[in-house]
Formats: sequence, structure tokens, C-alpha cells
Amino acid sequence: NAFEIPNPFQSVFSASSTKTSKNKFNPTATKQELWEAASFTNNGKDATIESQKRVLNLVRTLETQTSTVPDDILTNSDVAQKYLDGTWYLKYTAPSNVADEDDLYQVDDVTDGGSVPSYTYSNKGTVRAVGIKVDTANKETKQIFDIASSRIVNKVDLDFGTVRVAGKVRPSDTVSNRAVIGFDECQITLKSGFVIDLGWVFALLAIVRGTSDSGWLETTYIDDDFRVGRGNAGSLFLLTRDPSVIQA
Repeated sequence: NAFEIPNPFQSVFSASSTKTSKNKFNPTATKQELWEAASFTNNGKDATIESQKRVLNLVRTLETQTSTVPDDILTNSDVAQKYLDGTWYLKYTAPSNVADEDDLYQVDDVTDGGSVPSYTYSNKGTVRAVGIKVDTANKETKQIFDIASSRIVNKVDLDFGTVRVAGKVRPSDTVSNRAVIGFDECQITLKSGFVIDLGWVFALLAIVRGTSDSGWLETTYIDDDFRVGRGNAGSLFLLTRDPSVIQA
């Protein structure tokens, strides 16, 4: 499934395959074009400013032209099982906004009632665990939801072993598509089999902050094989069921 990156200097507002001859929005074509734009960027790490703008433009098109996220996706276990539960592969990570873009992503109640810390960081091709930045470029990175059990697991396979971070999930009281996450497990399993348990760090942070909430993740687009997520640290995530549709 090799994709060819289009000319990065082509205007993101130019006519494209996302429109039919009758100028009708085509979500399937938009999603395919987005996958192509995100491919060969090392999970976003090597994405140029022009590439980031193109990805953001296509993401915003899907977010604003479709209504695919059920209001009860985090409160109805049957709906969650259909759409959200199971394994997703993280294929692109980047800031939610590019500095000179006019159409900035608007966040409601960024601290979610004051329980979630408000901060941003540049996270092209990376995720964070216990304050440690983990490079996910060309690394298999999984996110696993189980809403019935109110759990989420993030796993990254690295050269020296596997980093696994897990925690509790609850629906936000203010934003229906927002999952508030309280991490309580962190394990680094070396290839030798030795396990380093850092879960105590989350327990300590919860005592210091007075809350176990670590952050939140909004699902802004979802279908059978693709999900767009926005995080509290100013992050944009593209996740797929099939890891091969967005090439590293």
C-alpha cells in the first residue's frame, strides 16, 4: 500500500479528490487523501510545515463535514464496543495547530472542570509516559480501549523492549466525546524479560495534584477503521485498525 506524497507546495485549498464533479463532499475520498498525506512522515516526526497544514486541513474537513461520533460513545457499552473498543494503531502524531493557520482547533474547558493540567508541548512523532518523551517513529504503537471495564492501555514497542502505560477512563462531565484518563500503571519490559514498574509515579502525582486525572482525549472523528483524536496537551492523533493503511 505504497502512497506517493503530493507536491507539498500545492495549496491545501485547491480542488482535490475530496469533491465529486457535483462538488459534493466525499468522506471516503477525504479519508484516503488524509492517509496519503500522513504516510512516510515517520508518525509525523518528519512532517514538514506544509505537510502538517495539509493533514490538519483534511482532518478539519472530516471533523466539520461529518457527524460520526455518537454522543454516548463513552457511556453506552454497546456503542463503545461497536466504535471505540479494541486495538488501534497510532500512525501520526503532531500538534493540533500550526502557528500561522487561521482555523485553529477550539477546545472547550481545557482543564475539564479543573482536574486536568493545562499545558502544551511539541509532540511530532512522539508520545509521553510518566513525563518521559517516547519516540514512536517507525515503532508499533497501540492504544486499546475497554469502556465496559473503564480502562485504556497504551503500548509502544521499542528497540530495547516495550513500554506499557494503562489507566482508568471516565466520560467528561462537560464534553460528550472526551475521555478523561487517570493513568495508574507504567511498566517497561526489557527484551531480557526484566520489568521496571513505575506505576508509583502516578500515585505520587495524584497525591501532589489532588486528583488522579492525568489528561483527556477527545474523539473528533471515528468510523470502522479510522479515528482522529485530540489531546489536552495540544496533540493530534491519527489511529487506524489496520496498521498498513498509513505507511511509516
